[in-house]
Amino acid sequence: MKKLLLLLCCIISVHISSAQDGPKRDWKGNSLPVNAPSGFSKNDQFQRISDSTFWKRVDNKWVPSDWINPWKGSALKGDKGDPGIQGPPGPVGGSSGSATSSLGFVRWVGSWNEYVIALQDAERGLVKSIQIYQNLQQTSRAIYPKQFRDNLEIEGHGAVITDVVGLDTTHIRSFASTSESDPYMDCQIHFNNISFVGKSRNGIGFFIGCTYQTTWEKCRFSTYKSAIVAAFDLQGKVDNCRFWNCAYSGISVIYYPYPGGGPQESQSNHFVISNSCFRSDPGDFCNIYARGVSGLWIVHCIGEGGDESQGGLGADYMVFFDDGNSNTVKECNIDMSHGEFKPRIALFGFDVLDGMFSVTKCYSQKSNVTLVYVKNKGAYPNIFIEKIPHFAPGMKIGASDGNVRFQLWNMPAEWDANNVSNWVDGKKGNFTLQVGNQPDGRKPYFDLFGRRL
Repeated sequence: MKKLLLLLCCIISVHISSAQDGPKRDWKGNSLPVNAPSGFSKNDQFQRISDSTFWKRVDNKWVPSDWINPWKGSALKGDKGDPGIQGPPGPVGGSSGSATSSLGFVRWVGSWNEYVIALQDAERGLVKSIQIYQNLQQTSRAIYPKQFRDNLEIEGHGAVITDVVGLDTTHIRSFASTSESDPYMDCQIHFNNISFVGKSRNGIGFFIGCTYQTTWEKCRFSTYKSAIVAAFDLQGKVDNCRFWNCAYSGISVIYYPYPGGGPQESQSNHFVISNSCFRSDPGDFCNIYARGVSGLWIVHCIGEGGDESQGGLGADYMVFFDDGNSNTVKECNIDMSHGEFKPRIALFGFDVLDGMFSVTKCYSQKSNVTLVYVKNKGAYPNIFIEKIPHFAPGMKIGASDGNVRFQLWNMPAEWDANNVSNWVDGKKGNFTLQVGNQPDGRKPYFDLFGRRL
């Protein structure tokens, strides 16, 4: 009798093991049950009908299934003439605000309410990629997750997001103090291939604070006071973007002015603005504004202006750098960029106490334009202007006083710093060094402290 019981136990054991390791089977239900259904094997998958997602059991927990791709039919093919196993349908879109169109961390949205819900779910760790599949009418602020230490991708696929109510700030990530933001600095947000349209020139497009390596790429911005305000965004980047009809600036890169912050404590250091184009009109302030930052690099950018019937006039500046009264050294590099408009004051303006600032391989297409003007706040800022490929007639540089120190390298042969007519208001600046070629282009010259050697 004992031998018979032992044999039955062995048979039952083999049967259970076979069921657990058997072929893959589909189970379905409107929601995930707390426990696996009776007979559910480790190879089985459960389809949650409410959102068309697929799940399996690992360590007595539900986890997304990884052995079948719900976006496509199965790769298994039947015999000739057999269409093969049909995969489950893709995620279901909708405009009801239910935000049910998702797969794992990816959420597809087609209405503003769905976009807002996706941002809320990102804060809960449920969403890391938001895919926009049609134009959105923005009716409320987009609040980006604060308690978030991860990458968040927003891919527009060319969609347009239009503010239809006139918000003061349309997209925001903000904090009350450094103590609140410091635990969540390790956040990256990436905006790609989206057009953002404001309702008036009084609103801010983006105020994004306290991130590392946040990016805007292949985006377009129009009709704002400032399209992007990056505050305490370190190593951020704007690339291949276009800006127009922005009253104060297309981009403002600033320190975060909250309690505990300042030009020494909450700077947007090492920010890059590249391959972007800005269009301005008379009365606009600038294309790019920087305040209290270090390591700013502006490269391959173009500033455009108004109609030629208006003289091609544009903003006061293409780039304006304000050190924010910082008592630490700041620096900014403007490289291989040019202006196609007549700024009211200068193409590149600096309002600084100290620091190192360079303008390299830059020029203006318009005549009678001030390329660089420096307002000194009371110390000895250093300005490096070098490898200028073209000086249109009447091109000048200038400074508010003689304590601004210029070094001029490889200027156009026809431009000489010793000629006072090449300086704003005929006030010859303090250039410690000038290196270039004689007007015939055949002989170099070297000026040190105003003396030609």
